[in-house]
Amino acid sequence: KNEGVGVLPYSPLKAGVLSGKFTRGVTPTEGRTAFFAANLPQYTDLSDRTFDIVDILREIAEKRGHSIPQVAIRWLIQKDVVSS
Repeated sequence: KNEGVGVLPYSPLKAGVLSGKFTRGVTPTEGRTAFFAANLPQYTDLSDRTFDIVDILREIAEKRGHSIPQVAIRWLIQKDVVSS
C-alpha cells in the first residue's frame, strides 16, 4: 500500500472451497481440485480447520441473505490494497 502497489488475488474462493461444493471429509474425485488434492495437497487444504471457517462464513452469509462466495468476495474487495 505504501509503495502504491496493488494486489491481484490468485484464488479468492480458495480453489472452490468457498463455493460450497465441497463437503467436510469427502475428497473430490473430479476436476482441478481433485487433481490438487491427490498430487499437491498443500495447495488444497480440505482440513477440518478449513471447514470450520466455511461453517462460520455460512452462518454470516445466511444471516445477511447472501451466499458464501458473495461474503468472501465482498470481504476481499473491501481491502484497499486489492486493485483487481
